[in-house]
Amino acid sequence: MTTPTKLSYSIIDLVTRVAGPLGHHRVDQVTDQARKASVVGFTPTWIELQPGLDVQRVSVPDGTLPWWATVELENRVSSDVMLWFKDGWLVALEQPWYGDDPPLLWPLASQVIVKGPSQTISEEYFPEVARWFREHPAEGLPTWYQNGRAPWGSRR
Repeated sequence: MTTPTKLSYSIIDLVTRVAGPLGHHRVDQVTDQARKASVVGFTPTWIELQPGLDVQRVSVPDGTLPWWATVELENRVSSDVMLWFKDGWLVALEQPWYGDDPPLLWPLASQVIVKGPSQTISEEYFPEVARWFREHPAEGLPTWYQNGRAPWGSRR
């Protein structure tokens, strides 16, 4: 598989969808980073990025965004989509999967559902995120979901 040099429009749309709870300003920054980043590694489950020039850093902590963005195909969850940040830069996309077979393609933005926090989200640090989840009640969360924490209580 040949590594593309830039993200496709469909993957940029996917990034925008997953970043949605950050609020308009931060989503615009993340989308701009995705447009201008160079792809340095590409598989159907991992995309490594080199930040582009002339883009703003995003005010987010290092690691993944703290919510579930699931891919639902044929009425079942097949994978998640995670955006990875380092020092305010979008540095990778990951698609961990459920089941024996990894995905062969990246999903379309329309196949992703942002369901709820995967860990406790500080309203002080992420006021837009807390507001987004209040305005978009999570549907279809597993029964173990309590207080915005994953069942194992660790950060994703």
